[in-house]
Amino acid sequence: MAIKVAYEMTAAAGQGDAFAQALAELAAVVRPLPGCDGVDILRKQNNGEQFLFIESWLSNEAYAEASKLVPQTAFAPLKPLFGAPPVRAVYNAQ
Repeated sequence: MAIKVAYEMTAAAGQGDAFAQALAELAAVVRPLPGCDGVDILRKQNNGEQFLFIESWLSNEAYAEASKLVPQTAFAPLKPLFGAPPVRAVYNAQ
């Protein structure tokens, strides 16, 4: 079953644009992974420091296997920009 993995993320005050750029770079790493069916980055209209990073996967197994392929360095640009810890949720695609 296809899944969506959603991360609610908040950038530190004044870091929304830098955070958006770092998310775009992360998406470029995730999109070509086997089993990935796309990545969406959403920025909240009334708060430019809040984001949703949504990954689409063919299955839980595809997500689990592809997660092993992402280098930890891919997250390094985001870490100093976080205003709060990310919140992860997994949804079944209907």
